Amino acid sequence: MTTIETYRVFGLCAVLASGVSLLQGCSDSNAGTGSGSGGKGAGTSATTGGTAGSSSTQAATTGGQTTTGGTTTGAGGTGGGGFAVTYCDPMKWSGGEPQPITMAECSDFDSDSSPTGVHCIMPGGIWDVDVDGMGTAKADSSKIESCGTTGNGFHFHGTGHTGWGADAAAAMVSQTQPVDVSAYSGLSFVMKATTSVSLIFKVQNPYSQPPCGKCDDTILGSECYSGYTKTVSIPAMDSAPIVVKWADLAQQSWGYHALNSAMFDVHNLISVAFAFDKGIDFDVCIDDIKFVP
Repeated sequence: MTTIETYRVFGLCAVLASGVSLLQGCSDSNAGTGSGSGGKGAGTSATTGGTAGSSSTQAATTGGQTTTGGTTTGAGGTGGGGFAVTYCDPMKWSGGEPQPITMAECSDFDSDSSPTGVHCIMPGGIWDVDVDGMGTAKADSSKIESCGTTGNGFHFHGTGHTGWGADAAAAMVSQTQPVDVSAYSGLSFVMKATTSVSLIFKVQNPYSQPPCGKCDDTILGSECYSGYTKTVSIPAMDSAPIVVKWADLAQQSWGYHALNSAMFDVHNLISVAFAFDKGIDFDVCIDDIKFVP
């Protein structure tokens, strides 16, 4: 699987769907591989936060992501062609037109063949976790079991994370294949927590990916894997769906940003992640991840 970092400066990492190791430096690059209807992929995508990462949740200037189809802001529309990004280096970027998702329901963790799979597009990525190595070990951090609203859920827990924290995430398809979610206003999920906890939700567009050919981890202010985030308060023992709207996401202030990319480009989603900052102990069951109108 392809190992990438989403938060190099402050230690967060991510794993996206693919088949070979791409970068080093992640806290844990051993992601799983999917099979069956869920396809292959990865999950660990660290999102934002960290003590040093407080700046990552700050909003940038206004504007829309520029694509060949024009400027996109927020949700709406029906998807379709004409939205391939033009800001990537054509000598490096293999991504083409964003692909439409085939159904709103992405992951309920009940599939016999691929319980951790992303099923709203085929083939899709898989959900996995990444940890900072300072607390609960990755192998002990997650399990598919009967903890969700109905049937199974993704049980994710951790204590003693003093590095950058821990996360659970997935590429929708891969690091170089965007998906078009413009027909939806955001993402809904259930996160049943044993105690109230603060969550960092994050998505990424192509410009933050090394294959785009624009970001550079060796240059301060041009680092890869910046994205768009929202901090969400998760109440204790509540299984009500939580909705994050695209319009509520704020671009992280660090790293490389494509021109006019302050708003999340709904035509070119790469990955989704749920992260817990360092110093936060958590025990949650993730379930019923789906796009909402």
